[in-house]
Amino acid sequence: LSKVRFKFITTKDENTKETVTVKSLKVEGLKNKGNLVVSETSSTPDNKNGRTPVSLAWNSVTGDVDYEMVFTNFTLDTDEAWNTSFATLKEDAYHATWLVMPQTIDNVNVEISYSITNSETNKTVEDTRLFPLTRKASGEGDAAVSAFNEWGINKITTYTINISPNKISFNPSVEDWDTAGETNIGQEN
Repeated sequence: LSKVRFKFITTKDENTKETVTVKSLKVEGLKNKGNLVVSETSSTPDNKNGRTPVSLAWNSVTGDVDYEMVFTNFTLDTDEAWNTSFATLKEDAYHATWLVMPQTIDNVNVEISYSITNSETNKTVEDTRLFPLTRKASGEGDAAVSAFNEWGINKITTYTINISPNKISFNPSVEDWDTAGETNIGQEN
């Protein structure tokens, strides 16, 4: 499988009057069905556990489902504050985490509903934004961008979403499941 997680932060000045509150996150267009294919990689059992090594792969990945997370009183804090909570909470510090089928994300979108309240004027602006999760090549080379256009087997893709009073930005990162210090899923035995 593949793990996809979302981290929300805000960038704000010390004297800012705005508070950003996230209401919901929806990831649209996920594929949720497929066939797991097990193939022997050698006919010789492994010396360690006596099993024949195999590789796992998904094929015929299809479906079209939405995953949604609704938040209650979820006010954003800075990246520094999130890092402090991560030191204690670890994986639970992420605001949404899902195990998904490995897949290309050509038609996968993220919808974010949020509000920004100005404490000085007591005015609140609510908005819902829809963004594609795929990234276009922008001078970095197609190979660099392609890592963000699929959720690979045994990979963790993290989207840091920064909602500030003037803009929304995404910062994706991909890491191997085993280098993240977590138990492998779908890796060769």
